[in-house]
Amino acid sequence: MKRDMDLIRKILLTIEEHDDSIQMNAFSHLQCNVYTLYYHIKLLHEAGFIEGEDASSSKWYGFVIHSITWEGHEFLDAAREDTRWQQAKEIAGKAGMGTLEAMKSILIQLGAETLKRTMLGS
Repeated sequence: MKRDMDLIRKILLTIEEHDDSIQMNAFSHLQCNVYTLYYHIKLLHEAGFIEGEDASSSKWYGFVIHSITWEGHEFLDAAREDTRWQQAKEIAGKAGMGTLEAMKSILIQLGAETLKRTMLGS
């Protein structure tokens, strides 16, 4: 299965909206199948972007998410703005660098450029 960076971003945004641990049903608005959702949540956990536990059984896929980690918040803060997110995806695509670390690096660089323009403009 291919990793879907848009889905990863949407999952993080959804987690951020909740105050407590959340279960898989909190993501029903994302309109993807349960295994795809589970797979991407598991990737976020493996990358250290979320804290939680795998609650899968032999009959269904599940994950209980407790919180977003510092690293996850850093990525989400850099990825929050839609225009910057689209720019980062375009740059990453042209460079063939679709990793979380590459996306984070690109997003931070774009954010720094925006900050610099803002500071120079004032």
